Amino acid sequence: MSRSLLDPTVVDLVQHEAALLDERRLEDWLALFASDGLLWVPGRAGEVDPGCHVSIIYDHLPQLRARVTRLLSGKETAQDPPSRTMRAITNLRLVSEPDPGGEVTVESVQVLYETRGVGAPLLVLPARVTHRLRPAADGPRPEWAIVSKRIDLLEVERHFDNLAFLL
Repeated sequence: MSRSLLDPTVVDLVQHEAALLDERRLEDWLALFASDGLLWVPGRAGEVDPGCHVSIIYDHLPQLRARVTRLLSGKETAQDPPSRTMRAITNLRLVSEPDPGGEVTVESVQVLYETRGVGAPLLVLPARVTHRLRPAADGPRPEWAIVSKRIDLLEVERHFDNLAFLL
């Protein structure tokens, strides 16, 4: 595969998505997804088929909407108080050239920092994040829609008390 330069609008989408999540603008975040969009966080390293193994998250858009509704309701006990997060993105690269439909796959290294208030420990979650993006049919922003987002946590086998904030 020949390596082409990463489209700046793709970089912008990945960075914009992280900002929306960190600002808890979750409904705006949902709008970035294609109607057949999917979020997958495998439960073990190297998983290739979510149908064969347990996943931390394996949600299509309707389940993501329900998750966001719970998180924003103020009634999600796992998020009382709500998490505050900050994401750092690096090593963004094109994994596949556009296919005939224009879809591309990009990968990045992201470090998610999460805390839930004064005295709470800072959780640091390094991950490799893979986005499959499709050209958006309408409007100038986003120019891309998220078809799938896969978050491969570096320490996926580690015990976590609460990952309700992970999107």
